Amino acid sequence: MLFRSDPEVACVQTVNTVRNGKTNILSRLVQMEYLSRYEVLYAGRSMALFMGSGGIFRTSILKQLDGFNGKMLTEDLEISYRIYEAGYKIVLDDNIATHELATTDCKNYYKQRHRWFRGIWQSYQIHFFKMLKAKMPIKNKFFFLHVIIEYFALLSYLYTIVLYSLDTFKIITFDAKYLVYIETITIAMVLVISFIKTKKFGLFFFLPLIVIYYIFYSLPNLMALIDNWVLRAEKNWVKTERTKGNVVTYPVFVKTNYKESMPQD
Repeated sequence: MLFRSDPEVACVQTVNTVRNGKTNILSRLVQMEYLSRYEVLYAGRSMALFMGSGGIFRTSILKQLDGFNGKMLTEDLEISYRIYEAGYKIVLDDNIATHELATTDCKNYYKQRHRWFRGIWQSYQIHFFKMLKAKMPIKNKFFFLHVIIEYFALLSYLYTIVLYSLDTFKIITFDAKYLVYIETITIAMVLVISFIKTKKFGLFFFLPLIVIYYIFYSLPNLMALIDNWVLRAEKNWVKTERTKGNVVTYPVFVKTNYKESMPQD
């Protein structure tokens, strides 16, 4: 167990998977996003963040930090900052997984992601300078800077798509096609690796939809930035409703080889 081998580990983040991926196209695309994150992007990092759903905490450290901040829109990310600021760390264990329900309609997807992104920017506002001043290894600070850049990079994809579209319709002159090609190929490569790694070859059929999905993914991110720093809109925690036909149950922890227990295509 990672807690026993390293006393500085405050939290173990598990892999998070989608168990209702076959419901419709949107849930399939969310499933693809989760696979790319947990099987490729997060798995390649020596440090992790607590991203909700699957987190195992050392209770003594959680109590030391006064637990979760109930005023935050994403209390999971906010506690991650405080864990690192206090000199502890979070690691990913890909032998454990939680299985959750993806949103299956555009309205609830947007509401959910808008809250997540508002919470991300809210946490950055509170902890950015604290992280820079905190006594921690320089690699930890670079890790958090990388995380910030990652979310801005998603906005850059939307920006380049807009520029490419405006140039295509001769509204402006700006050759952005190569930027679009590079970013799209990069996203596609990460997804392909995750499909191969988990042997979910049926998801290749949905790969052409990634451009549409990540444009849609970026919209709540953009609006969250505007609401946080331009409009100064009130921060409300909005419950994500589940559509008819989905049964809401608690996440299931699998302590053996979780890939064998994942819903099959």
